[in-house]
Amino acid sequence: MNEDSRQPVQNPALRALRDGAVVAMASETILIAKQGKETPIDDSAAPIRDAHGIMTGAVLIFRDITERKASERALRDADRRKDEFLAVLAHELRNPLAPMRNALEIVRLSADDPAIVRNVRGTIERQVEHMVRLTDDLLDVSRITRDRLELRRKEPSISRR
Repeated sequence: MNEDSRQPVQNPALRALRDGAVVAMASETILIAKQGKETPIDDSAAPIRDAHGIMTGAVLIFRDITERKASERALRDADRRKDEFLAVLAHELRNPLAPMRNALEIVRLSADDPAIVRNVRGTIERQVEHMVRLTDDLLDVSRITRDRLELRRKEPSISRR
């Protein structure tokens, strides 16, 4: 049956016998055993001909693609999680930008009043530090996913005062 529509599909061997031609691999096909077990397969068929070119039968080939389907599903899930992560990251990186933009506008409008500039500088410094921490975290995630981060365990030192 077709994996998506759950409708029966034509037997490729019967098509090979009917058309006298190779029937290429079908995709998105499920083989259902008598016990009800479903196995995703690729299947193809080819006519068998005797020495005179007369068709005497057909060969039908099934390939169990369970592992391939599981790998494809895992890749789709990983891609979805990556997209979700990037959306959250983009949101988190934008958060510090609004106060920094506002602070710069205040500086522009304040005619360089030293007290205002000093106050606004603190806001910008805090937001830049926040962005640096986010960027460092992102780099750590990148290193972890590429197996480039080495963790070293160490006993905590106890300081006595």
